[in-house]
Amino acid sequence: DWTIKDLSIDAGKMIFLSADEGLMASEHGMVFHTENSGKQWMHAGVHDNVSTGDFCFINNKIGYFAGWYNGSIIKTVDGGMTWQSLHVTGDFLDIYFPSKTTGYTAGLFGSITKTEDEGVTWKTLNTGLPKEINLYSIYCTDNNTCYAVGDNGTMIKTIDGGEHWAIQETNTSQKLNAITCNDHDCYVVGDGGIVLKASNIVPEKIAELTSQLQLYPNPSA
Repeated sequence: DWTIKDLSIDAGKMIFLSADEGLMASEHGMVFHTENSGKQWMHAGVHDNVSTGDFCFINNKIGYFAGWYNGSIIKTVDGGMTWQSLHVTGDFLDIYFPSKTTGYTAGLFGSITKTEDEGVTWKTLNTGLPKEINLYSIYCTDNNTCYAVGDNGTMIKTIDGGEHWAIQETNTSQKLNAITCNDHDCYVVGDGGIVLKASNIVPEKIAELTSQLQLYPNPSA
């Protein structure tokens, strides 16, 4: 069952940290906060170009929002009540932190950026994608293993923290809009109602690691 809420503002990206507490981005860089399941929304600051992009929270206090079109990344340490700019600009469409220190963004022109110091500094990674490919979503199963999806059925993967990226076969040319993973599988949704599933990602990672191991002495006891 759904109930219509008249917000009197243009709603953008939204995230709920609990059944009661949530955050919403709106036009002109405004961020709003609710503590009563969306019945009322309180103004929580104005920042450049955050109406489109996405939220990522690593716990109920520390979170990030990345915006696009010469957008910025902002950070909160009090559950979204106040926000600070991280003084970095770019065309960010998604942001994901697999840990407190390490985070990634995906965006226009095949761009991915990375931080390893809780958002203080960011570096641009070389994905090897052509400029006409935009990346709309990124998800990391740990600090080093990440998947990103975008235009023309594009999916790329890294297992070394973004130093190298490999194209993954998706057998579609549809725009892929979002990816999320659990302990074993990844799911992707895209234009035309397409849904993709990659299974057994954890055994795959274990196999990759095992193939690199060497025993000494060989044979070992």
